[in-house]
Amino acid sequence: MGVVYKAEDTQLHRFAALKFLPAVIASDSKAEARFQREAQAASALNHPNICTIYEISRHEGQAFIAMEFLDGTTLKKHIAGRPLEIETLLSIGIEVADALDAAHTAGIFHRDIKSANIFVTQRGHAKVLDFGLAKGLGASNSASSDLSLQQHPRKPVNLELTTPGAVVGTPAYMSPEQVRGKELDARTDLFSFGVVLYEMATGKLPFLGNNAEEISRAIVEHSPAPPAESNPQLPLRLQDIIHQALEKDRELRYQHASDMRAELQRLKRDLNPLTATQERSGFAQPLPPRPFVRRTLAWLAAGILVIAALLIGNRLHWGMQHALAAEDTIVLSDFDNTTGDPVFTDALREGLAADLNQSTFLNMLSQSRIAQQLRYMGRPADSRLTSDLAQQICRREGSKATLSGSISGIGSHYAVTLKAVNCANGDLLDVEQVEADHREQVLAKLHEAGRNLRNRLGESLALIHKYDVPVEQATTPSLDALQAYSRAMRVRSSQGDEAALPLLKQAVEIDPNFAIAYTVLGTAYSNLNETTLAVDAVRKAYGLRERVTERERFHIDSAYYGIATGELEKEAQTYEEWKTIYPRDEIPYQNLAFYDGYLGQYDKALAGYNDAGQLEPNDALNYLNRAATYVNLNRFDEAQAVLREAKTRKLEHELVPWLSYLIAFLQDDSPGMENWNSATSVNEGTEDYRLSSQSDTEAFHGRLRSARDLSRRAVDAALRQGSKEMAAAWQAHVALREAEFGYSAMAREKAAAALTLMSGKDVQTVAALALARAGDGPKAEAIVKDLSRRFPTDTLLSRYWLPSIQAAIEIDRKRPVRAIEILQVTEPYELGGQPINLDTLYPVYLRGLAYLLDRKGTAAAAEFQKILDHKGRVANGSLGVLAYLQLVKAYSLAGDSAKAQVARQNLLALWKDADPDNPILRDATIKNHGSE
Repeated sequence: MGVVYKAEDTQLHRFAALKFLPAVIASDSKAEARFQREAQAASALNHPNICTIYEISRHEGQAFIAMEFLDGTTLKKHIAGRPLEIETLLSIGIEVADALDAAHTAGIFHRDIKSANIFVTQRGHAKVLDFGLAKGLGASNSASSDLSLQQHPRKPVNLELTTPGAVVGTPAYMSPEQVRGKELDARTDLFSFGVVLYEMATGKLPFLGNNAEEISRAIVEHSPAPPAESNPQLPLRLQDIIHQALEKDRELRYQHASDMRAELQRLKRDLNPLTATQERSGFAQPLPPRPFVRRTLAWLAAGILVIAALLIGNRLHWGMQHALAAEDTIVLSDFDNTTGDPVFTDALREGLAADLNQSTFLNMLSQSRIAQQLRYMGRPADSRLTSDLAQQICRREGSKATLSGSISGIGSHYAVTLKAVNCANGDLLDVEQVEADHREQVLAKLHEAGRNLRNRLGESLALIHKYDVPVEQATTPSLDALQAYSRAMRVRSSQGDEAALPLLKQAVEIDPNFAIAYTVLGTAYSNLNETTLAVDAVRKAYGLRERVTERERFHIDSAYYGIATGELEKEAQTYEEWKTIYPRDEIPYQNLAFYDGYLGQYDKALAGYNDAGQLEPNDALNYLNRAATYVNLNRFDEAQAVLREAKTRKLEHELVPWLSYLIAFLQDDSPGMENWNSATSVNEGTEDYRLSSQSDTEAFHGRLRSARDLSRRAVDAALRQGSKEMAAAWQAHVALREAEFGYSAMAREKAAAALTLMSGKDVQTVAALALARAGDGPKAEAIVKDLSRRFPTDTLLSRYWLPSIQAAIEIDRKRPVRAIEILQVTEPYELGGQPINLDTLYPVYLRGLAYLLDRKGTAAAAEFQKILDHKGRVANGSLGVLAYLQLVKAYSLAGDSAKAQVARQNLLALWKDADPDNPILRDATIKNHGSE
């Protein structure tokens, strides 16, 4: 169908695949239509297991598709005539089923699912390719539109290529209804997928023949041989799934890809390391006990042999009855270090945590839950977690077991011991001990012990082999860097991002290749609004991502797309993939909810935050974002209830008082606002937030002289705290506010001051919008050009902020129609944004201004009313009050004097104590807007 080249994108410095139509068929209109259909179908889908289409274009008259470059091989070659391991089969099967579910949900079915059209990346993930035969559900697919296969009964057939001039599809993978040329629906893909599952399970195709006619007859008339005949190790449930997928009557087949996905997921969850004979007999026999101690130090041999004998007896008593289940959690305690080398105390626990965290089976209790239990017990959140304390937390949380570690040594030799204990009854579950001949070998031996422990606690060998990156590669080979990182994570959990920064910087200075430390550093900078430093850190992490574990890769990729490139769609894809492999992690659920908030889909975001809260009920940030989402939905009482629950749980976040202040403002709760305005209720790190919020409230009520003084103090407070970027952000925010209130000269002055202080992306964006609104189009255009060059893939920049700036320039130049056209691209994002943001709904406001300029009063009024209907989004921002002024103009222009008067009265009520020389106040009370 196509000739594919590996290419390099010279702008983004990434590889891509370019698929051209071969010259021999490029002139065929039907072939080109199919080529177009492939691009259109695949580009309509946004899924981590479907090959991403970047664009379709032409080069010297030849059509080509630019698509994601994939490193790996096709599933056909991966199978290579041999059955796949069950764990691999299920993982690929689940991902392909999820991709089909996404395509069918979008109204697209593939019609050519086969192992050659499924790609397996080097990391073992599936990608569905080649939508060249795809059609929308309900589209005609009868024999009248596609030639019947039976017209060429003796023609030689290449089973790997779609037969030209025949029923669309590949013969060996066709469904019975496809062979007969009947109307197709999504269930044809499920039959073809069943063929692929059969092929993965046996290494063979279920329907064979010497030509297309024989294959077709087998598909329609014959039942395939049971897969277990070729693969006796196959679980019976998997054979049943394959049989149902290959039902010839599509009414008896699976009806939805989601049903197949669920069946495969349940099988994967329930599968245990039993032999095929045991599974077929319907009962499980315990595996023979194995000795605990792998290697011993010679000078400990006698004592350890005695201990081993006792432990083996204990293991025989415990047997297989108490193996960990997938839903069980374990508590990891701090290491007991008797070596005299303090580096092991912190470094080994962090190294073991990173090592075990790559497991999809083990489920360690999160640091936030541990910290919460420590607070309930009246202990500091950063208390050292001894074995006894870990046991108490384990019982309080209802966890299954504790895992403790110790290291001892004589001279240059070290013994590392890991011990798992049932915290309900104190039974010993497992002990692993390894010997390191020297200090630099300790991390490698720790990984060996951790891998053994994973298997002993119930994880299958297939999973262990799949997720088994050595700890010294995944984190760092430097114990000193690991110690700094471990201390940073402990400090961050108890004291926040700013307190952790020095230790994180120390970790990457010791080891410049410490990928996950760069990601945490970048995330901390981002949370502190140090955008430039954040981008630099996550870019360094992304360049080192090939050395990390799967779970760490998700952290690195999502931070890179979210912070460095701004590619929200790719960030969301990463979270979807993350959820599939690690469904018990709260982070992808919480961050997908954050993404939904950017799209203005607040109900969906709320559901995501609730899901994250079920997985991790003690995350203060999740409470903050959930409460802010309720604010965005104008559900202020529920927002307050969420913050009260966080307080009851003794969860703290530095921005909770700020959000409480905004809720009080929206509910006209003056005492609530005063509570935060008192300096004693605000910690030193958020003084600038307090002053800036007070400033916005003063401006909202027309008291601009007071607002300016408070803004100046907010900038000074940020500078005292050492945050130039935050100080510049406040300056840019003030510049935009001054522009909206008609003080153009002051707006240009403040924008210039902000850009002089710090010229990061966020500061540049708001400053450029301020300049555009203040009438300085050339400077605003220069910034737009610079941002477009530096951040070509940033979703919000290209689809929200830059169009807003360009529309503002067009409004200033009295070209309203052009402004409205530019703003069309912002529609999916215009009601969205971060849960707490300074300047929101700007595309809506600017569209309203453009309609006013175009003398379309009714259309303008609808836009400004949209702002008032979403007061939780604007809170005490300038647009929340200026919308009333613009409504006066819009209704007057539309000839609705009654509504104009109501809007005027609302504005004057808000500005009853406004500065008397406020130009907007004069505008609202003196001008006859109906004549404008």
